Amino acid sequence: MLLAMAHKAVLTAREACARPVDGKLVTREELWPDPKTIQIGIRSDGSEFKNAVYHEKEDFSEFTTLSYSEAIAAVTGRHLEQDADVFVLGEEVANFGGGPYGATKGLPQKFPSRVLNTPISECGFSGLGGGAAMCGLKPVIEIMFPDFALVAADQLFNQIGKLRHMYGNSTDMPVVVRTRIAIGCGYGGQHSMDPVGIFALFSGWHIVSPSNAFDYVGLFNAAMRCKDPVVVIEHHALYPRKFEILKDNLDYLIPLGKARVVQAGKDITLLCYGISVSLVQEAAAALAAQGISAEVIDLRTLSLFELDYETIGESLKKTNVMAIIEQAPASMTLGPRIACEVQKRFFDYLDAPIETLGGLDIPNPVSRRLEAVAVPNSQAIQNLALDLVNRKR
Repeated sequence: MLLAMAHKAVLTAREACARPVDGKLVTREELWPDPKTIQIGIRSDGSEFKNAVYHEKEDFSEFTTLSYSEAIAAVTGRHLEQDADVFVLGEEVANFGGGPYGATKGLPQKFPSRVLNTPISECGFSGLGGGAAMCGLKPVIEIMFPDFALVAADQLFNQIGKLRHMYGNSTDMPVVVRTRIAIGCGYGGQHSMDPVGIFALFSGWHIVSPSNAFDYVGLFNAAMRCKDPVVVIEHHALYPRKFEILKDNLDYLIPLGKARVVQAGKDITLLCYGISVSLVQEAAAALAAQGISAEVIDLRTLSLFELDYETIGESLKKTNVMAIIEQAPASMTLGPRIACEVQKRFFDYLDAPIETLGGLDIPNPVSRRLEAVAVPNSQAIQNLALDLVNRKR
């Protein structure tokens, strides 16, 4: 009986989808998809941001002080408070100390049913989050170290990052993944990866890397509003640092795809993100003492399809030379890909090829002394900047 039903179903489908031509069955012409639809559903149309009002720090005057990790917990708690569809899951996130590094401090007590510890199975709980998002929930997935995203690669990249497109734009995927880079902690080659280069390979993902607590709150709010997956890349070294943050306001938005000019300059443009921003500022101060005026740009959003080329271009029109600074090992950096696109767009304004500076192309060492050698330092940035400025002179 079941076999007969199966045969009937196949025949019905064949009659609906095909017609005989010269003794062969061919697909009906009207059923072929229009080639113009090929890019539909890679990402949301952005309508969730239609009436959004964006702010930068300069728009405000009253501030308080929070550490980076305190800001993570505060803005996550704000979303748990406002929206019953939001939940947090990951390894140890429901421990009363606030997870392994305090990023969920105070939340398990306030929201015990929506801050959930998981087994050590990144693939499993990432897939759980993706399925929940397709059902209308809003998961915040903590992956303790970015290296563990490789364990979850099938769910993160084959599923979550592709399903809107594969399902013909019929499903949203409002997943936020948080993860922290641990370069500088001596945790070794399997717990220290900068994942930006990997996530950038998959066009369904938005990528942000806030360099301070104020930007963290605004970018996290944008990520939570987004109907596509967003990875928020943190850095362990930023967690204890204190930053100015708005007093009694955790609801402001910073737009995805908008860079920030940290300091203006006229001699060279230095692009950076995350922990590298403070390092580049240190180098820029040393360069200023040598008479070099560096413009420092914090990219903030790193997804290549929405990189802020407008801000980069305006800077290059002044400085005519540019370097891109990252901590990641050279083979995992975004710099060369960004440089290629910038040179296509702004070639006429360049006095020298764009230079990139990343870490040594090795797994991150356990020895902190070796680790310090493996990533760029202030002197390396200064040397590169001086070389570029001298080339245009």
